Amino acid sequence: MFEEKKTDYTKSGSKEIHVSSPGSGPWAVKSTQAINWWSLNIPSDSIVIVKVIDKSTDKVVFEDKSKCGTGTINFEISEDWNVKHEFIAVVYLKDNEECKGFSEKFKIFKTEEYGYGGGYKKEY
Repeated sequence: MFEEKKTDYTKSGSKEIHVSSPGSGPWAVKSTQAINWWSLNIPSDSIVIVKVIDKSTDKVVFEDKSKCGTGTINFEISEDWNVKHEFIAVVYLKDNEECKGFSEKFKIFKTEEYGYGGGYKKEY
């Protein structure tokens, strides 16, 4: 009755980047998180640009580059990121910005809000 359609990506030849983390969080300010990705039909020595973007302002709050294939880049959630905003990670080919993948949107929090005073600099 219901037949699941499966795509054979090795035959389709479509270039794809899939970003598997970070997840939705929330993640603590000053914590280290990872952006993980994998790709299909893209040479593993291709260069990708990795960014974290504040969805409310479109400001790039983190940027790095790496080789494609399967990859991981760690980033720290900075004290100046707005805890009221949502963020998203994007990984795209340096030579083809249309070939890209996105993480889930994620939120952040200052640890004191959850009963722990460490992890960020208090402003008085």
